[in-house]
Amino acid sequence: WLLSDWYRNAQKIRCGALMFWLNRGKAEDASPFVRDGGVIFSFADVFSMGDELFSECKRGVAIIECKKDLETVVSYCGALRAGMIPLLIEAETPPSSIERIAAQYEVEYWLSRRDRSSTFFRQGKSYRGLKMFLSKQNSLGSIFPDLCMLLPTSGSTGDPKCVRFSPLN
Repeated sequence: WLLSDWYRNAQKIRCGALMFWLNRGKAEDASPFVRDGGVIFSFADVFSMGDELFSECKRGVAIIECKKDLETVVSYCGALRAGMIPLLIEAETPPSSIERIAAQYEVEYWLSRRDRSSTFFRQGKSYRGLKMFLSKQNSLGSIFPDLCMLLPTSGSTGDPKCVRFSPLN
């Protein structure tokens, strides 16, 4: 898994990031964005896969178990484009830690490659090897309306704590 050939050129990276933000509301840009194996995916490809993944989802916190792969990029872009609040978690994080984080931050969705059904989550749709699990509990709606991302810290106590970001940060 590598970003396309322009990855090493800083100027082109800035142009690519700018293109991402300029086109985040539409999925039309055919410029190369991600290479997975021998296949190059454009911005449009990644955006439409992410849009499909989060279609019919209401705004909420989405845990995304991260690896260096296409599915993580699709999940992250899809979450941002759908107005979700992505919470990126290392894929090897123990399920018990993720469930504690999910309870603390009122997580609505959990994207994983493994079966994660639990007392708090039920299986939703699957897409390209990813499984979306849906919260069994109703959100209390206390997530700040301007919250756009939760970033976990190192978790020296055993459980990561999250830093809240708004669009102004």
